[in-house]
Amino acid sequence: MIRLFRIISLTAVILLAQSNSGFDGLKINGDVRTTALSGSGSALDGDAGIVFVNPAGMAASTASSVMFQYRKTGFGSEFSTMSAVIKDGVNAFSAHAAYLVIPGIEIRGVVPADEADGIVDAFNLVVGFGYARSWKRLQAGINLKYLFEKYYLNNASGFAVDFGVRITAIAPGTDWGFSIRNLGRMAPLEKKSTPLPLTLRSGFAYKLFEDMLGDQLILLPELILRRGESLSYAMGLLYTPFSHLRLMAGMRTRGESVAGSGGVSLLYKDLVVRYAYDTTGYGVQGTHSFGVAYYF
Repeated sequence: MIRLFRIISLTAVILLAQSNSGFDGLKINGDVRTTALSGSGSALDGDAGIVFVNPAGMAASTASSVMFQYRKTGFGSEFSTMSAVIKDGVNAFSAHAAYLVIPGIEIRGVVPADEADGIVDAFNLVVGFGYARSWKRLQAGINLKYLFEKYYLNNASGFAVDFGVRITAIAPGTDWGFSIRNLGRMAPLEKKSTPLPLTLRSGFAYKLFEDMLGDQLILLPELILRRGESLSYAMGLLYTPFSHLRLMAGMRTRGESVAGSGGVSLLYKDLVVRYAYDTTGYGVQGTHSFGVAYYF
């Protein structure tokens, strides 16, 4: 297993050196908790939203769950996701989908003109299935994804795969997670195919003051490297003052840019409702994310 991930990691690093990536639907955080933590969380377990971060995390979940998320950006684009994880002993199976709509794209020909020929919407669609398994302190998982994008009269499809591992108690009070996401390719959109946003993530979940607080306060440092972008450093903080309330905050740096986030989770029996707000760090209006999860 370790040798396989070394080979995959080396291949991914080589591919990361290529040009900027496309398919924006794979760049956006797929669940509200990750958004509230500024992108950190590859070492966490939890509900079905973990499949968008590290597929190994679903094997560490204690119950089956479903999750829905809706997000609207300051540019008017809308992003919706859903996922379901069925837990069966040491095995976990998942299905997920993501849909991004980017409205108001102007149609222009090859001849310069003051007015556009029209306005269209573009969209990205992701549909995937996953499997994960746990071996004592080690969890490993995989996602297989079908991709489809459409812009005006042009469309393209493709496939991608995610791999992830997670180790609990890798050090006292500390879990570790690592994932490689979006390893695959798209067919040409008209004449040229765009590289997918291949992403490498590695992070820890460290229980602060564990002797006094148990798992109430968790620090989440994370490194995120995406094709065509500089290395990002993310730091999330997850605080559970009461069993039905969870507070989240985070910060992420990329080059000279610094972005922040925050959010809250409310638990009622087996139902969790979440909200997150995050900024891009470039002076652009922040985004609001809403989500709900149900355990069964």
